[in-house]
Amino acid sequence: MSISIRSQKQFRKSIRRPDEFLKMMTQFFEKWAKQPKLVIGVGVAVLLLLVGFGIYSQTREKSLEVARQSFFNAQTLLSQEQNKARADGNQDKKGKKFQVPFEYKKLDVKKTYPKSIPALEKVVETHPATPSAFLAAMALAELYFNHQDEVEAQTWFKKAEKNATQALDRTSALLGQGTLLENQSQFKSALEIYREALNAGSQEALGEVLMGIGRVQAKLGNTNEAKTVYDRIINELKDSQYVTPAKTAKKML
Repeated sequence: MSISIRSQKQFRKSIRRPDEFLKMMTQFFEKWAKQPKLVIGVGVAVLLLLVGFGIYSQTREKSLEVARQSFFNAQTLLSQEQNKARADGNQDKKGKKFQVPFEYKKLDVKKTYPKSIPALEKVVETHPATPSAFLAAMALAELYFNHQDEVEAQTWFKKAEKNATQALDRTSALLGQGTLLENQSQFKSALEIYREALNAGSQEALGEVLMGIGRVQAKLGNTNEAKTVYDRIINELKDSQYVTPAKTAKKML
């Protein structure tokens, strides 16, 4: 039941006169009382809406808890496999230590972590658009990145971006993509990704994003643009850890 424009005007006028307001409200409820089916229908609809929302909330929370547990299990597997591989991974067959720590050696990731990789992948596939899916995708991306498989790393950074539920998460995934492109000397593409990360709106990652933009601008020969970015860090992020690197980078331009 809708209230006409005329009735709305009467309502606003009667607000200033309690007796007329009371009379109007009494008449309004009397009209509703004469339509019991409508009253019951509205009441049932509201009740169903509340029940439905409650069920959805409980189901959603249960789903998130299952996702969290799945990610925890996958992380536990990864930790176990890393410890096992690390035990003899820092030295060759003759016992001579490698110069590069095991965590950053180039190796076959899927072969080295046969149980945890599928477990992490399953979290992403089974629980999309959840914090756990984002964390699992980022774990995979960083694992491939650290072990120098940039193709797989880029794939998982993109999947992490798709599963990000917060600005900081999306920014982190974009930073990973930008870093890979920068390492491959694809500076224009890296700049586009860093700018996208900047537009994601995460204040927590602002310094990291601006440093990335400054670096690629410098590598592209855009000296003035790079200086502008470094000045922004120096002026806006005065108490951050990025001020000193920004000053140093600016002097080297």
